[in-house]
Formats: sequence, structure tokens, C-alpha cells
Amino acid sequence: MQILTPAEIRPVVRIANYHRVAPGQSWPNRSIPDLQLILAVEGEYLYLEQNNPPLPVLAGSVLWIEPGRRHTFCAVSAEPGLITGMHLELAAVGAWAAGDYRMTPAPEPVTVSTDVDYLHNRFKRLAAVFDSYTPYRSEQTSAIASEIVFMLAGYWRKTTSPARSPRMELMIRYIRANLRQPLSRRELGRAFGITPEHVNVLFRKELGMTPAAVINRERVLAAYRMLHEQGCSVKEAAYAVGYNDPLYFSRVFKMVFGVSPSLAR
Repeated sequence: MQILTPAEIRPVVRIANYHRVAPGQSWPNRSIPDLQLILAVEGEYLYLEQNNPPLPVLAGSVLWIEPGRRHTFCAVSAEPGLITGMHLELAAVGAWAAGDYRMTPAPEPVTVSTDVDYLHNRFKRLAAVFDSYTPYRSEQTSAIASEIVFMLAGYWRKTTSPARSPRMELMIRYIRANLRQPLSRRELGRAFGITPEHVNVLFRKELGMTPAAVINRERVLAAYRMLHEQGCSVKEAAYAVGYNDPLYFSRVFKMVFGVSPSLAR
């Protein structure tokens, strides 16, 4: 079985829809052959599966339904509702139902979004593209579905990985406030009263990056703004964010952005 990370998914959208739901409308005793995601835009719903407690699906929540599970999905609101969703596979080859692949982080049955308007727009756009005959329709639906799954995976990861600690937030602020000063895991350890080795452990655990990678990223992001918004020269931007060697700065910039700083202006 292949375990897919979000970066490895290549969604194939089989159905995308966007429609009103009548009060009490129900899809009873159904079993689907592929994955289904449903965003409750308006109204309240229940997902019922034998031998499992009912799952409430409120407005702003996304329901993840795995194939082969006998279930009922029904509206419980007294007012009309609105849902949007898609049937898909996350890989171009293989099927979830056959056990060919799974995903990490593991999907949650119900995900409550804090950015409902944007997610709603993505689902709505997906349904519109799916219904159209626009060029590269399949590629567009795959790209939009990828973005939706990426957003959801961010929520799923938070349920299994610790959020950034207050100390890490302070370290990031410290880096941003001291870009022109010498910065390394040693300086961070000295500023926060911990060993350089512990700084490295914290960054890898909470950000998945080394301290040096974060420092370089913050420096070139600040430099990009100087180049793009303030019209600074490459040398001026390099010195302003703590690089004494513009050539080394250019190498780091290209490593982060994929282009040289002279082309990013």
C-alpha cells in the first residue's frame, strides 16, 4: 500500500456538484465506490453509519466519506440547505477502495473550517469547471481539488501534530526583528537560554525545518519585498537582511524562490 503525502496527491475528480437541499432530504442506505467530500454551506446534516455514533455535519464543515461504507446522509434543518462536493480518487493510478493507497496525515471524518468562504468558493468553482467544456478541464479540476485537499490536510495535521509553541512564535519574531544581525542556532540558543542542539530539535519538530533554513527563508522574503516594492538593488537588499556576500545571497535567494534576485524585481 502506498502512503501519499499531500505533495504526492494527483486528484482525479469523477463528479463535482453544487445544489440546494430540501428540508429533511435524505440519501439513505448508500455505499459509494470512491471517496466523497461534502461541504455543508447552509443547513445541518447527519451522517449515519451502522454500529457508529451519528456524526453531525454543521454549516462550514466538510464530511469525508470513504468508499464501501454503508451509510445515510440526511438534512435535519427545518429550512432549505446548500451543499457542494465531489467524488474523487487522490491518485491517478489505483483506488482507495482497493487499498492501493492511503494518505498522511490521516483524514478526519468531519473537518470544521475556519476559512469557510474561501473553501466554499473553491468547491463552487470546482463544480462550475466540472460542468463546463473549458480547455484543460480535467487538469483544472485536479488542481482545484488539490487545493481543497491541501487546506483540509492542514487541519488534519493540527490534530496529530502539536501547534507552534509560544517559545517558537517568539523565536520567529526574534529572527524577523534581527535579520541584519548574526543569526544561527547558537545565537537563538543564547537569546532563549537553551542549547543550540535543543534549538535544532525544536525547529525540526515544530516547523519541519532547520533553524538555518528558516533564517534564510525569512531573510530572502524580506529582501524580496525590498527588491519588488522599494526598488532596492541586489546589493542593498543583501546587506539590509544580513548577507555580507551578495553572491552567496543570490544563491540562497535562488534556492528559496527558484530564480535569481535580479529576475524577481
